[in-house]
Amino acid sequence: KGLEFPAVFLTGLEDGLFPINASHSSNSEMEEERRLCYVGMTRAKQKLFITWANTRKIFGKTYPNMVSRFLFETELIKGTEEKEVEELPQGEPYIPSGPRIVPGRKVAHPVYGTGKVVNLVGTGEFTKVTVVFDNGGRQTFMLKYAPLEII
Repeated sequence: KGLEFPAVFLTGLEDGLFPINASHSSNSEMEEERRLCYVGMTRAKQKLFITWANTRKIFGKTYPNMVSRFLFETELIKGTEEKEVEELPQGEPYIPSGPRIVPGRKVAHPVYGTGKVVNLVGTGEFTKVTVVFDNGGRQTFMLKYAPLEII
């Protein structure tokens, strides 16, 4: 049977990710991915953790996901009751407090000094801010973590 481990984690079991879309091009490639999934599942001695995302953000767009077809093809999950599935709480959206950082606004950074916001890209906690500093430098930060102070 090969190596076994007390716990095995298989993550991202979603159609399009595992199996990947490219493997749909031939039966042999799909069979190889199916075999790899089965091998991963059978390496667990005591616990097997399988995860997937209901939605996934790719290049700024949110896409719905279907659970991997491999999970429905295996005997390992037959008879599993829905009550055994633990749903994790959803995170709260990031909403910055205080005055807003917008293009054109003057800001100060503890390392780079003062500058002007020239661009904001993304939404929520994934927003990136680009600042052109008075010393000529240009930096892009994750807004959530940027130590910027509005002047």
